[in-house]
Amino acid sequence: MLAGCRFEFAEHHDAAVPRDAPPQALACNTPVRLGDGTGAQLAATATATRVFAVWLEPSGAVHGAGAQLSTQVATAFDVGTEAGTFLHAGVAADATGNTLLGIASDASGVSFLRTTDDATLTFGELFQSTIALTGSHGVAATGIDVPAWVIGGNDSATVREMVAGVTAAGAIGPTLDAGNFSARTTLVPFGGRIAVVDNVVGNTCDIKTVTPAISAKSTTASWGTAGQCSEPTAVFSPGHTDALLVRHDETDNDLNHVIATLTMAGALTIPGESRLRSPANEPRGVGVGDGYWVAYETSGTLEVVHVDFAGTVGTPIVLGPIPSATGHALVLFGGEPYVIWLGDGLELARICP
Repeated sequence: MLAGCRFEFAEHHDAAVPRDAPPQALACNTPVRLGDGTGAQLAATATATRVFAVWLEPSGAVHGAGAQLSTQVATAFDVGTEAGTFLHAGVAADATGNTLLGIASDASGVSFLRTTDDATLTFGELFQSTIALTGSHGVAATGIDVPAWVIGGNDSATVREMVAGVTAAGAIGPTLDAGNFSARTTLVPFGGRIAVVDNVVGNTCDIKTVTPAISAKSTTASWGTAGQCSEPTAVFSPGHTDALLVRHDETDNDLNHVIATLTMAGALTIPGESRLRSPANEPRGVGVGDGYWVAYETSGTLEVVHVDFAGTVGTPIVLGPIPSATGHALVLFGGEPYVIWLGDGLELARICP
């Protein structure tokens, strides 16, 4: 029980400056080491000036660090560790890229939330929610001012999966019932909507979308083999009416993907799947002008691959060893994809075709 927890990196505010390492050039597809880091459940976001990551250390504490980016040069920074025993943590920048929302959930079903100013790394007041994250990607920007973010997970108050708006002032709401408890809820900005991607208890994958105001939701579509589907995610490329869905198969231990069509009402039409990589786990994705990039773990190695709008998979780019399959994230900064992960410490790579 973390009754005294403040989820506050401000205790380490003096550490929220560049590390001792000098700025490092970011050559294409070439990892740079930002500093020490071990753990799992890494989440990341891109702000106006930096790539910001949070992850769970082996003790269950939350650590925050990343890199300030300028003209393909990375300067590492570290905001320190928040002690505690957390199950999941997440972070997302708002639509302006100027403010972040950090969230960490504990075993009691309580989430602790706090905003951070991107320019100064100063912190807002702590607030709480009964919606607990079930993965590292249960928070996303809405694309509008109010609410600026949406969180999703299992609500200990209603015993349902819920999504809720979060304002910059620290208010929770409005909320929408998203269904029965989910083993993992992933939220993905989907153009004018937000996708709620579920690994439903019992290994079934489904997806629905909600409006940015968290006022309405679409019908739900399922995909993959029931009883075998896990680790689902979705990727959207702005300006398009389709999306890439990727999920893990529990029986075959591979990743499968499909290009789904997004309707005006926010529902998805999903055709048959194709294999993306085998063996592989824990897909993460971003949309770019010519398709999508997907990062994943395969046999202890982190790879990233391009998928075009027809679903054709390119040649994988090998980034290096990754001790934990959940210890990576893929973000867009300045229109370019960046992978950040826990490998030889905290590592970062700029991804190029």
